[in-house]
Amino acid sequence: MEQVTRVRLVQFQKNTDEPMGITLKLDEDGRCIVARIMHGGMIHRQATLHVGDEIREINGISVANQTVESLQRMLRDARGSVTFKIVPSYRSAPPPCEYFRINPPPVLERLV
Repeated sequence: MEQVTRVRLVQFQKNTDEPMGITLKLDEDGRCIVARIMHGGMIHRQATLHVGDEIREINGISVANQTVESLQRMLRDARGSVTFKIVPSYRSAPPPCEYFRINPPPVLERLV
């Protein structure tokens, strides 16, 4: 059976010198991966990328065969509308949270 890769376009506005707040890494196959997202940073606030997402293109330019430094420079210098072509990382959802309400007998209530 053929493997299907879901590619997504993510677009946002970058009109200031504010850092995007992401760290990139190249995996063992040379793919550009979002390694970390800084809490409170531009990408975190916009919730456009997630740790583990693979970035394939930045503004239509392939990231293949580029160094992390050149990619960071490309992102730092970007202005206006910025578009990423990404392959989302699909992680299993965390288990649902369960809440329990305990009603102890009146005798034990003082101990709780």
